[in-house]
Amino acid sequence: MADQTGWLCKYLPGRSNDAVFYSNNGKKSRVRPVKITGGKSLVYRCRSLRVLRMAGQFRSYIWDPVLIVSQIALMQCIYYSSLGLWLGALDLMIHYSPSLDQIFNYEILGFSSVHGRASMMAFILNSLTCALGLLYFIRRGKQCLDFTVTVHMFHLFGCWIYISHLPSTFTWWLLNIVCIALMAVIGEYLCVRTELNEIPLNSAPKSNV
Repeated sequence: MADQTGWLCKYLPGRSNDAVFYSNNGKKSRVRPVKITGGKSLVYRCRSLRVLRMAGQFRSYIWDPVLIVSQIALMQCIYYSSLGLWLGALDLMIHYSPSLDQIFNYEILGFSSVHGRASMMAFILNSLTCALGLLYFIRRGKQCLDFTVTVHMFHLFGCWIYISHLPSTFTWWLLNIVCIALMAVIGEYLCVRTELNEIPLNSAPKSNV
């Protein structure tokens, strides 16, 4: 039996749940039947050659240091650019003068002042923007957490250099943990959803006896 995509299917006697298919290069593999027609003839519809090829290549990954460094730099630019935009928009609403302290000084963040709450809200909204950055420039769900942690680690180093010591308030650490969780989870969800949409799945039978 031959599938329209070029895969040869063969019934295994005594094993009703299995079939063997042979590719064009003669490689043999075993699959479960997905379609059985009535009568004396048993026809197993093999998955399309395109899907089988994608299954082996879709998750393939080649180590490319230049690409990784470029993606890290791009995500860092997105992080600070979008954060600056969110801070500018919120500061305009509360009539507060923007400054670098809102980004790198942990003492600004807090619930006791209006500009402190606005700065925290900007960080939260920035996580959503950066999740879109993961979708469009990383596009791999398994790497979202890695890039998210990397971006926030560089932000920690930036705060350390700016104020000459590590942030020491619970509010700063809690805010950044929440931002990491939001950015990683939303980014991974969007990337995985896009990856699944790119895999063509055709459920219509395409087999000939």
